[in-house]
Amino acid sequence: MEKSEGEAETTETTFPERDITMIIPTETGGGSDVIARYLATEVGEVLGVSVVPQNIGGAATATAFQQFMEADADGYTIIMSLSSLATMKSNNYADITYEDVAQICAVNYDSNVIFIRPEEDRYTNIEEFIDYCKAHPGEVNIGTGSAGGVAHIAITDFCTKAGLEVNLVPNTSGGGFDLLLKNGDVDAIVCGPIDIASAVAADEVKLICTMTEERLPDFPDVPTAKEIGIDATVAMYRGYHAPKDTPQEVIDVLEAAFKEVIEGEEYQKFLADQYSNAIFLSSEEWTAKCKSEFEIMPKVYEDAGITVGQ
Repeated sequence: MEKSEGEAETTETTFPERDITMIIPTETGGGSDVIARYLATEVGEVLGVSVVPQNIGGAATATAFQQFMEADADGYTIIMSLSSLATMKSNNYADITYEDVAQICAVNYDSNVIFIRPEEDRYTNIEEFIDYCKAHPGEVNIGTGSAGGVAHIAITDFCTKAGLEVNLVPNTSGGGFDLLLKNGDVDAIVCGPIDIASAVAADEVKLICTMTEERLPDFPDVPTAKEIGIDATVAMYRGYHAPKDTPQEVIDVLEAAFKEVIEGEEYQKFLADQYSNAIFLSSEEWTAKCKSEFEIMPKVYEDAGITVGQ
């Protein structure tokens, strides 16, 4: 990676000389798994070695991170996070923060969206959904990701600020959010569009509200929570980390490889086809973002009254 004038030169390295393990902290299926497996292939081609995906699900990514903390600091084991460095400690799942790992880069972001069945007649938009929830306290079931995960946090924050009493139904698998809805197990679901991209493309679900600052370009007719007076804007950022004390020259190689893939047209199109959003944050920028989320998220938990974990 080129250094700007005034920066110290990076020490030369022969890294990588063998395969790299990429830990995906979710079960197979779902948006994070889809993105990670795509990047494993493409980044591996750039580096000239195989990047081997390994799924380790459980405890809103904490199980994977606890195992990852035992990896050697040589760059041959890396891990994806899902804004989870800002939630694990608040969840009481693991006492791990961004300061305990080395940041490589961020690769994408996703919004949390409320979906209903297209044929639903009890409510057809977010205003009617809120009215129905208020008229039937404790009767509406909303499917989310894993307990304490970003989707769970987002809808808890939304419902608290909207004054809604609902039942949240965590989904511990990597995907299948749409099946919960289609089978009538829940009345609505909250996840990123990428998590159920095929169902979105086939119009098997209906978006009624996004938790973003602005409307999503792919869904310009869907209002944001802010537009209806609910200040709930919890998003998910995905990025990569190496063990703490990994040599800077190794981080530089990994960062440069990810950057080449992320800024390429193929990755941009891949994510657009999945209703997701490409982003590249450098190691330094990703560290700052993780720090910011870590400072903000405990307040979200406190305001929403979220208590999970042990």
